[in-house]
Amino acid sequence: MRDLVVAGGRFHTTNDVADAVLLYEHALRDAGTSDVVTIPIAAGGRLRSCSVVLGGTDVASEDSPPDADVLTGASEAAARIKDLARRLLGASAEEVP
Repeated sequence: MRDLVVAGGRFHTTNDVADAVLLYEHALRDAGTSDVVTIPIAAGGRLRSCSVVLGGTDVASEDSPPDADVLTGASEAAARIKDLARRLLGASAEEVP
């Protein structure tokens, strides 16, 4: 699990989602545009979702203590966000991690 820090907010999510958000943020910044994505997060011991604006936003990711929580929909959200980055970059799945 990772804590994703976006514009001063801290969101507890999976490694895959955090990596996808960072990838898409960099692609958006390079393209000079922005987008809103919804990610699954754990907050107060409950599964929630959060919409964040990416593109020119300060985004960071840091390790957080491991926990047993599995965020429903996290794999799908990560894949969707990575696909957005690939399309923006004009890259294939092999070219973008």
